[in-house]
Amino acid sequence: MNKKKFITLIVSIALIIIFLHYKGVSNKVEGKLQQTTSPIGVVLSEFSAKIKFYYSLVTHIGQLQSENNELKKTNNELQSKIAELDEDKRENDNLKKLLRFSEDSKVNWIPADISAFDSSNIRQAVTINKGSKDGIKEGSSVISEGFLIGKVIELRENSAMVLLVIDPTSSIPVTVQGTLASGLVKGQIGFGLTLENVPQGEKISKGDIILTSGLGGEFPRGLIIGKIEEVLNKDNGIFQQAEVRPAADFKILKQVLIVN
Repeated sequence: MNKKKFITLIVSIALIIIFLHYKGVSNKVEGKLQQTTSPIGVVLSEFSAKIKFYYSLVTHIGQLQSENNELKKTNNELQSKIAELDEDKRENDNLKKLLRFSEDSKVNWIPADISAFDSSNIRQAVTINKGSKDGIKEGSSVISEGFLIGKVIELRENSAMVLLVIDPTSSIPVTVQGTLASGLVKGQIGFGLTLENVPQGEKISKGDIILTSGLGGEFPRGLIIGKIEEVLNKDNGIFQQAEVRPAADFKILKQVLIVN
């Protein structure tokens, strides 16, 4: 078919369609075509709507996850700040107690911080950040919040080692507050104390306070060491024994006072 005949055919078809449209015949054809294609259009429209919905949902979930991560981060930062504030408050309260005890006592005290715990497991001891240049002497008593915790056994210029009363080699002459009973308090493995050499005739009870007696001059008189938790009587023994709970919490020691 040559070009001239092709153009003539196209023009003829166009004229026929226009004629049928004005006669109303083409409306029926158009209706049939619309009925045939409309279900496909509906399906495509619904599919498109679902795609938009899921895309929006995924985007929203992503935003929520990002916001949740930010909230977790903020919460962790706040928890860290709260922990720091709690720690600062505990240290401040402890310092107030130390200073109050120092002010109420006529004895001169030197404040110090604990810089290290003995890691050898051979003895219960701590290192403090004050030494001979600060006026500390070997054998000086060391307290915390008014409770006896030990004595200086090794001295250096800028530091000192303190043997704690809970060390198994520690032995301190004591009295039982409110009674005439006296004896020795010895350290036990595991942060414990034992009261020994108390005559059977002396009455001691759970809850009694144990104080340094001052005998031997190693420790000042009247320092609190602990409280009786259980009396261990022996039927045929000459002496009584008792388990003693230390007054100081050795697991959280941070600041101390040294008797000068």
